Amino acid sequence: MTALERTDGQSSLSGARRLYLFQEQVLRRYESSLHELGSPVLAVAELKEEIDRQAGFVIADCLDSIHRGTIVINSENIGSVVNLGVKGAAWGIRFSDVLVAAAELTTVLAELLVTVVSEHSDASRALRLGLRAINQSMSARMRVLADRHESEQQDRLRRLRGDDLRRLSRDIHDWLGSSVSLATRQLDLYQVYRERGMPEAEDRIVQAQRALGDALAGTRQLVADLRLYSRLPSLGDALWEFVRSVRSTGTRVELRIDGDETMVPHEHRTELFVVVRECLRNVFRHARASRVGVLVDISAERVRAVVEDDGAGFDLASAVQGHGLTSMRERISESLGGELRITSRPREGTRVELSVRLPGRADGS
Repeated sequence: MTALERTDGQSSLSGARRLYLFQEQVLRRYESSLHELGSPVLAVAELKEEIDRQAGFVIADCLDSIHRGTIVINSENIGSVVNLGVKGAAWGIRFSDVLVAAAELTTVLAELLVTVVSEHSDASRALRLGLRAINQSMSARMRVLADRHESEQQDRLRRLRGDDLRRLSRDIHDWLGSSVSLATRQLDLYQVYRERGMPEAEDRIVQAQRALGDALAGTRQLVADLRLYSRLPSLGDALWEFVRSVRSTGTRVELRIDGDETMVPHEHRTELFVVVRECLRNVFRHARASRVGVLVDISAERVRAVVEDDGAGFDLASAVQGHGLTSMRERISESLGGELRITSRPREGTRVELSVRLPGRADGS
């Protein structure tokens, strides 16, 4: 018997029992998933206990929303999520590892929800409500975690990592939110078409499943980004690790790092990695390129980088937001005081050039 099984339209289990069974199922799968990720939070019993407690709150929001037929988020317990950051810091656990563990819960809970609502009296509506509740409950906690982390860091650490962690937290929310919104829209259409006896109803289910698959895949990729960011090795190694983790398009990647990387301060190296990574992400997602080349040239005074592909290209005027170009410009110009130049035309590939003067050096241009 599943946690949401029904009899004549009514649950055969009490609300408390139903919540308990589903929560136990989620937590077992969740712990197994964290083991597969090699999450360090499992080594700290106190931290794992707090994560399970927060998971219980999210599960309760999900099931309450399904039961009441409307989104119900218990705002009273959202603030307590800061305990994850506090306890994690006390045990030397990186904030990004805590965020990874939180994001993985979204994936596990969404996967299991699809299974357990299948026997609900109105499965499509129950799934729609449950996914929305998970999204809103987790998003609220992500924002609290990110805001608390940023406010507690010293200015230098906040400048180095806070902005990027917040951006990744927003990406998790936006990516998942967009796909879930699409899935719920398809489920809405399914319900309308089914009531009208229209054959298009089944296609709406297929589209909803596809959107949910995109949401889960996107969440896993963003989790991979967070794990990589938290332990940035050399710039070349970090970029190759990113390429290996995401490339599935057959695009040939040529990467060359010239010069002594030890001359580049850690904050510059981190920001450069994020910008070059974003360029590569755009190539893999949008360019349909057969080749992309990355050259990073490090001198005593300056770091220059070029990312160039032979892909589809795009119209700069209409793609500033969609390709994350504004964020890249801000990182280079505002954070590092450098210059960023982007050249692209439809069907003619894209070239991104950046130049950053190293602090305390004469301008060797």
